[in-house]
Amino acid sequence: MKHTKQSVTRLNYCQYLLSIEETLKKVYYCPLKDNRQVNDLGDAQPYGRVDALKWSEEEKQRGKIVKIKGFPKDHKVKMSPYFRLTSKP
Repeated sequence: MKHTKQSVTRLNYCQYLLSIEETLKKVYYCPLKDNRQVNDLGDAQPYGRVDALKWSEEEKQRGKIVKIKGFPKDHKVKMSPYFRLTSKP
């Protein structure tokens, strides 16, 4: 997948902001688009779309740990099924 200079810069800036939030031990919420690539099964499995994730009843209540494609290897976040963007604003 090709990134333009502007999109790579924007992604790096978002990663920078999120790293500051985590360093300060802050909790933050942000929606993910349905087509965003995430991995919830470990590094050996391929990435898949957010809207294709399978949620158990417990995960719906407590959240699911995922890795977002394009973020650093060790950066994982807890995701809720209720914080997703389903269409463009």
